[in-house]
Amino acid sequence: MPYHNSSPLRVLLKNHREIVYLILPLPLLLIVFFSVFQPERRFIGEFHDIMVYVNANLFMQAHPFSLWNNYWLFGFPDYAAPMSDRYYPLSLPFYLLSRDMFVVNFIMMLHLYIAYLSFYRLGSIVTGNSGLRMISSLIYMFSGVLTAQLTIGHTYQLYALVWIPLLYYYLMKIVCRSERTTENAVLLAVSAAMIFFAGAVYYSFYSFIVCAVFSAYALAGKRFKAGLALILAGSAVIFLLIISIKSIPLIEFAHSTVRVDPINPLEDGGSLENNLASILFGTPVDKVFGWFESSAFVGIITAALMIIGLVFGDAKLTVPSFLSMAAAFAWADGGRSVLSFMHLLPVLNNFRVAGRVLGAVEPLVILLALHGFCLLYERVKNGEELMPDSAEKKRIKVGVTILILLKITELPYQSGLTDTAIASLILLSALVALIYWNRLNRATLIVFFTAACIVQSVFLFRDPAASRPELLWKCGLSAALIALVILLYNRHRIRSIRRNPTPVILYAALVFVIAVNCSRLITSEPGLEKSPAHQIISTIKKEGQGNIQTFVMETGWPFQHMDFAHLLIKNGLHPVRANFAYFLKNTPSVKYPVNNIEYYSIDYIVDTANLENSRQNIPAYTFKVGDIAVFRPSHVLPDVFVLRGQQFIPVTVRKFTSDETIIEGQFRKGDSAVLKTSYYPGWKVNGGPAQSNGNMVWKRLSGDSSSVRFSFEPSDYRIGIAMSCSGVLLIAFLLYRRRMIDSYLADESRQSAADAGVS
Repeated sequence: MPYHNSSPLRVLLKNHREIVYLILPLPLLLIVFFSVFQPERRFIGEFHDIMVYVNANLFMQAHPFSLWNNYWLFGFPDYAAPMSDRYYPLSLPFYLLSRDMFVVNFIMMLHLYIAYLSFYRLGSIVTGNSGLRMISSLIYMFSGVLTAQLTIGHTYQLYALVWIPLLYYYLMKIVCRSERTTENAVLLAVSAAMIFFAGAVYYSFYSFIVCAVFSAYALAGKRFKAGLALILAGSAVIFLLIISIKSIPLIEFAHSTVRVDPINPLEDGGSLENNLASILFGTPVDKVFGWFESSAFVGIITAALMIIGLVFGDAKLTVPSFLSMAAAFAWADGGRSVLSFMHLLPVLNNFRVAGRVLGAVEPLVILLALHGFCLLYERVKNGEELMPDSAEKKRIKVGVTILILLKITELPYQSGLTDTAIASLILLSALVALIYWNRLNRATLIVFFTAACIVQSVFLFRDPAASRPELLWKCGLSAALIALVILLYNRHRIRSIRRNPTPVILYAALVFVIAVNCSRLITSEPGLEKSPAHQIISTIKKEGQGNIQTFVMETGWPFQHMDFAHLLIKNGLHPVRANFAYFLKNTPSVKYPVNNIEYYSIDYIVDTANLENSRQNIPAYTFKVGDIAVFRPSHVLPDVFVLRGQQFIPVTVRKFTSDETIIEGQFRKGDSAVLKTSYYPGWKVNGGPAQSNGNMVWKRLSGDSSSVRFSFEPSDYRIGIAMSCSGVLLIAFLLYRRRMIDSYLADESRQSAADAGVS
């Protein structure tokens, strides 16, 4: 029933409804993450993974325009790192402004809010009802794929996931709604670029699978082919130009690096029923990686509504969505399918954790659930049964056949079924059977969704974490606040609940999503104040550093000693061991013989392995802090030096930065000038290309000289930035001439339609 204009209160509520829906997530985030606002400084999630990325950004906070990060290992091309968020506008700027690593909590909550707004926009593809979009957007904001990234601390994956719904929104406007405009093409490209710049190359690839399926399905149609192909190609060109500043250097980077934990692309993988269990119950796709790597929980109710949407929904949306999900399920099989060869293809063999692909299709699951709810609500409201016609029954047959074929490819690798996998198969198969054999009426709907809630509750409360008092009051308060907002703006609909109980179903789906996913959220404290690194660093500074930059190597597993890496960098020292996913192949060796003397490339060795095995893991030490031994070699290579034969030539350092070093002295032709940093293409000596000697930057001088200049001037960066700038200029030109271009696209579409009609 519409609001009556005669009621000022109702008019006021109608005008403010959209605003309230848009700000509702903010108090919910404050409720759920209340603990991080306490005096104790804590991270949302597990601090080890969070600090991997925080530590990598510490140098950038002090040197935002530097290309070579000499605070990381023996030097690292930060501008080219695949997991770097250097060009991502909603991460590094906050670190630069705050100078506080705990700002990451705010950044993550901001991204959850962006996820809500992003899906709120995507929901408009299937409905204009802002209340329904609000609920479905909250389901996405609290979905398993997002909260799992919070829990483990994979911030860069979280950043990427929040933009995927917006990417799909502009894609669907073009291919489903035929809104082929310059603005949509540009925003499609920009959304894709945000995912890429976030540092999650995984999700760039996974979301492009969905884009490719939707585009191919639309292009296979009989209408508007030329205009559609033109606008999709134009968007792809814009995207490729924008990301050039990172993608072109990334090509060079890929040849020069290795992963700290080598990837076996066939190591993990699940099965069709495991994929379904991940969506329905949040269980992992496989046992190789933790649950947080592939948990995609949106619950039984959401999945059931998705099936209703798939069967009865608009084919332009449902068919490519189903095909995208089938492709995602095939990829999630990993090494447990006869299709596993696709994981060994070039470039793709760099991806692991196959179950992560579910994150790319989760927005489709929720969007189809929203579509299915709208169809269900209207049919129940009108007293109609959900009886499929012949075309819809054919759709069920084709869909089931595709899933059976997919399952056949998995059978040679089939292992035991989990209880959640069995429950998933039974529940979804029962729903499909009810629909196919015309048994889905008001009574069976109530029975099915009641049973779904009971099963969901059983699996929820068997986890002890679900009974924590903190979780209970957070979930209860969140659910009450959401219910209050719903009642405030939908009182006229509440009276009809007895006749049409479907809104209760959607609300129950949301409550389960909040309860299950929030039960897994954790906070952690890195313990920096208690770290033994403080006293070690203090002693190192008292000992005297000698070199301008002091390299410190740990003996322990760096991932377990993030406090050392963080405090070393904060104090201007340089951790040498790999604390990032990728590192250069050609990092300098620990020792070098010069004139029969063994020189170390590092200034100190800290036995952090003692914290793991309680033994002294180095043969000698200079001093100890507690049981942690620290060794300072007698002979250490200078930061920059010149050799004449096997003799060091006196040098004076006039300038020493990460990108440029200038030394002065009496240098002769044939002298070897060396900078103690990892060699990487782009390093130059006196304007000419440097070479690698001992994996350090080196060049033999071609003539007598009183100065030598080392500079990092990578050509791939210059090419990339030039192409990205051209992409920005192209966007400006397209938007400036958008009326002319849009008019041309409209004419092209009309002509294609006319040609299709003639044929």
